[in-house]
Amino acid sequence: MGYLQYFVVDSFCSKIVGYSITFQAGTSAVKKALYNAFTDKVAFCEKYGIQIDEDDWPCQHICIRLLCDRAAEYKKELFDGMIAADLLLETITYATAYISRRKGSVEVNLNASDLIVFQQLQGAVKPNPAKDVAHPSNFAEVDIVTLNQLIIEAILSFNKRRLNFTRLQTFDVFEGVKPTPLSLWKRHISRRMGGGVRKPKELVMYALLDQDVGLVKRDGVHLISNKLVYRTTHKEFQKWQRECLLKGMKTPEIKVRINHDDPRYMWFRSEQFGNEIIEFTLASHCERFEELIQHEIEEVYAMEARSKSMNRKDRSADRIDLQRSILNAQKSARQGGGKPKVDRKGIVAGINDNFKAAQNQEVAGDVIETRKLFGTSGEDYPFSSASSSDMGGVDDE
Repeated sequence: MGYLQYFVVDSFCSKIVGYSITFQAGTSAVKKALYNAFTDKVAFCEKYGIQIDEDDWPCQHICIRLLCDRAAEYKKELFDGMIAADLLLETITYATAYISRRKGSVEVNLNASDLIVFQQLQGAVKPNPAKDVAHPSNFAEVDIVTLNQLIIEAILSFNKRRLNFTRLQTFDVFEGVKPTPLSLWKRHISRRMGGGVRKPKELVMYALLDQDVGLVKRDGVHLISNKLVYRTTHKEFQKWQRECLLKGMKTPEIKVRINHDDPRYMWFRSEQFGNEIIEFTLASHCERFEELIQHEIEEVYAMEARSKSMNRKDRSADRIDLQRSILNAQKSARQGGGKPKVDRKGIVAGINDNFKAAQNQEVAGDVIETRKLFGTSGEDYPFSSASSSDMGGVDDE
């Protein structure tokens, strides 16, 4: 089963300040690494049964400047909100193409982790294997939890023992500062590294969620990107929503946050409501999309649009066949990422299925953690017979 690996490294002292081992791809993977870099490591390590003090891995700082390579996942949209307001980054730049020295710190860490950790594990893929060697997937025994434990131990060791004399200055030597990333970090985080910015974990998480725009209407908040409708039980927001309708105001727009890999929830934060993070849930008539990701939702909408067009022209057997194909496409999208299910499985097909299952499990875990941070995970909204205006939207009829 494959995975993606990301490291975040401080460019001054070469300390590894964050990482992620993930089954997600694209911007979601980058955000997980940045979230780890910007938040407390004591609580993070505790999740994997590793007890550390803050001095062992002292980084819960938001960087001032961020340098990325030119990979496709580092899209401009990923950083817009972070630059504009949420995390107060000053600049985000990209390494010059084809000049590897601009990203050497990260490459060294990736190479070291591969040689010292990954290539020593059962299931590692060796270069030029013999023809009669069993495929690594037949004997791999390390799960993702164990892999994270190994990576954490390796990072703690690297930060304490790796030597970096290039940043060591005369007064550092006189004061007994060791040329290790950890010692240089502790010495210079406030002197030469800008001090960093600290924010509560829930605000860091909110800043790293996908940004979107919602239209506040009578039946709920309509997300512009995918046309899904969301509702909330937040009393103050409901009151404001009713006032907008009664006053006949132009349809208000609000900037919201969502995890496009899991559209069940949406969040909104504004000074108007005391900067509280307000949670919205998917309206019941949109629940058919709750297990789909963004591009799969768009595909369903396209199929439904074609269905309506055909129904207007011919309401005979074509309609039944097309509806059946829509249902089959939705089912295959949930099970196999929009691709038809393969009856005959080989090794690669089995690994891909396992990867997809692990990816779905990780996305669900991320949403659970997000809701816990925002203080909403224990508040499953109970059904109420109150009027539709009190429930943040009209009934789904």
